[in-house]
Amino acid sequence: MKKLCLNFLASIVIISMNAQDIQLLPPDKTGGKPFMETLWARKSYRDFSSEKLPLQQLSNLLWAANGVNRQDGRRTAPSARNMQEIDIYVFTSDAIYLYEAPSHVLKLVKAGDARKMSARNDFAHTAPLVLVYVANRDKMPGMDETAATLYGATDCGNVTQNVHLFCASEGLHTVSLGNIDREQIKKLLGFHGEALLAQPVGKGKQQNENPLLGHRWKLIELNGKAFPEQENKKEIFIFLNEDGTMNGNLGCNNVSGTYVLKEGNRIAFPGLVQTKMACLNKDVMNTETELSKVLNLTDSYLIENNVLVLHRARMSPLAKFVKVE
Repeated sequence: MKKLCLNFLASIVIISMNAQDIQLLPPDKTGGKPFMETLWARKSYRDFSSEKLPLQQLSNLLWAANGVNRQDGRRTAPSARNMQEIDIYVFTSDAIYLYEAPSHVLKLVKAGDARKMSARNDFAHTAPLVLVYVANRDKMPGMDETAATLYGATDCGNVTQNVHLFCASEGLHTVSLGNIDREQIKKLLGFHGEALLAQPVGKGKQQNENPLLGHRWKLIELNGKAFPEQENKKEIFIFLNEDGTMNGNLGCNNVSGTYVLKEGNRIAFPGLVQTKMACLNKDVMNTETELSKVLNLTDSYLIENNVLVLHRARMSPLAKFVKVE
């Protein structure tokens, strides 16, 4: 068994040498299900797709778990005496990271896929990430063993519930797991404290086939007006990648950024950026301006007969696109 663990640890060093710290996107603090609906949807799941979460969704998840939500540095999850002693280690297929809430950064701890060491349950190892919660004793000065154990467990529960509620709002799967090898995790990460729980997070297996993703969508209607093909002009399109990024062309300038998918065919395009080429054709410029506004307004979508329709609440369709590949 010791030889197996040593071989596994050695493989971690070799794999994913390009892993590095990750500056997370600013969390999106808008949207989500109404609170009572979120409570109604809260449930533990034990099936996970390996599909990675979009970058914006990962940022939102960690901020919801235990991020900073006040100027004085206090967190989304309460802690005894405001000790903020719960550290979140994020196990992914690429590396293990430590979430640093004040800077909203994932700090690289070890390169390589160590998800099998995060929890004993096999189903957790297929999730794109597993959160491991550690009560950091260095942040609990003056507490005896009994008090540290009590408050560490209580505060850990607050963080895990935040994650459960976030996942319920986003349509993600998660479950809290106590069946972990605490000594092995401590040796792996080298912290002063106790590993308390693990919590895999990801889409369910049945959620990983979305007809919206991986296709080129060409504009055919904008704000109720048909958009005919025009000779010698760039095709106006959008393309959504499975990693949460998107790109496209607005007619003259290229557009890129991220998107966020939520349960119930809800979608948002936060933080889109575009190139700054001068558009000599006034009609093309007007189209760019309209389509840029449409993407910022969109909050839901519908796909029918290979046609993608973007909506805002109960308004008429904002834009329509046809799948071309």
